[in-house]
Amino acid sequence: MVSTSVFLGLVIFYIICCLLLPLMLKICNTLRWKINNIITSDSFYTYSSSSIGFHRTSSVGSKAGSKVAVNKAETEQAVKKSLS
Repeated sequence: MVSTSVFLGLVIFYIICCLLLPLMLKICNTLRWKINNIITSDSFYTYSSSSIGFHRTSSVGSKAGSKVAVNKAETEQAVKKSLS
């Protein structure tokens, strides 16, 4: 009687596991995607905040670069005037 009960219990447990396995896999995949999205969005905000600082720095550098280009053009014009 005990052996039959244990055997039937194992068979029922196996059937329940087979029925719930697709649902458990779907839940695990959904949870994995949510965690991945949280990690990705966190790194996006970290990256975007650091890139904003870099963008500000680079825009200042480009302004200085354009001033250098203007100064270079003025120098070339002065050299041409002095040669002519």
